Amino acid sequence: MIEKLKYQFTIANYRNVIKIANDLLKQESYNNDYTVLMYKAASYANLMEDENAISVYQSIIDNYPNLVEPRIRIVEVQIEIGQYDVARNHLSHARAIEPENLDVINNQIYISEQLHEFQKVIDLSTEAIEIDETETSVWLTRASARERMQDYELAIKDGLKAISLSRNDEIYLQLAYNDLGYTYLKKGDYLNAELYLRKAIEVDETEPLQYNNLGLVLALCGKVDEGLKYINHSINIDHLNSYAYKNRAKVYLMKGNKNKARKDLEKAKDMDYHIDYDNEVNELLLTL
Repeated sequence: MIEKLKYQFTIANYRNVIKIANDLLKQESYNNDYTVLMYKAASYANLMEDENAISVYQSIIDNYPNLVEPRIRIVEVQIEIGQYDVARNHLSHARAIEPENLDVINNQIYISEQLHEFQKVIDLSTEAIEIDETETSVWLTRASARERMQDYELAIKDGLKAISLSRNDEIYLQLAYNDLGYTYLKKGDYLNAELYLRKAIEVDETEPLQYNNLGLVLALCGKVDEGLKYINHSINIDHLNSYAYKNRAKVYLMKGNKNKARKDLEKAKDMDYHIDYDNEVNELLLTL
């Protein structure tokens, strides 16, 4: 029956997996069996029955306290529903067992990012880099956190390292170019910002972020109409990006069109810009 359970999982028949798992767990030879319980918990998770998944993962942790994998899996569910405190507790236990487990550290980084604890992101990313300095994503993460801390020189250094590591990976290369261009934008170095944002577009013309950032750079350089064109293109690709609506509002304000700016700012606010980024939208609305 264990092979049947595994097969049902591979074809995404999760209800049947749970039924088979329950039948197996009634047998003495499979009582609290690790593999069966993990398949059962994963099935609940895939069905988005979060509380059931957490309950089964917790029972696995109780029975197998020195294993890291079930702690990682329960954390993934807890992150999905915003239970960051309990997730952090599991991750702390996991790191006590396996201090250099990068899956554990990456989950710690993710939670700190969501809570805007950027110094923690930097510290954890540094630990991850010391374990494996070839992982591009961690360099990008640390660069982004350093940019948020306004430590632009170190952010640029990390961004250039990410570019050097991603020459053969277009996905990471586009991200690295865009993020570096954005850092130069925040630094006020619009020449280098435009340079790297255009490189990002050369790598992948379908990604909206670099068009949004480039549009603001051009507008800040006095090319307001051209900048507006790029931001509009970004919104056409992804109409759910609150950051693009904020940037377009700023360009409308440069053009003196307060009504259009207000509409875009209200749209960005309705899309929870302040949760994802900062309070700039609310601050701009107060000036209108």
